Amino acid sequence: MRTTKLLAALFVAGAIYLGTTSANAAQRTVVGPDGKTHVVHDEIGPVLMHRVFPPYKGIHIHRNELKRMETDRRG
Repeated sequence: MRTTKLLAALFVAGAIYLGTTSANAAQRTVVGPDGKTHVVHDEIGPVLMHRVFPPYKGIHIHRNELKRMETDRRG
């Protein structure tokens, strides 16, 4: 049980650190190849923070995910 609490605390601390260090990271709003509007971040920290705290899951993505979506769309 102690290990679980320690891991949870480390995850929260890491997420807060990533969120604060990249708070000014570039972001842009795009309509993806799937027709949905996404907020694309250049840093992974804001993406992780938005995925941890709902309701933003799937709306905020990393630029690599956008590239992957575009590549999959082209076939």
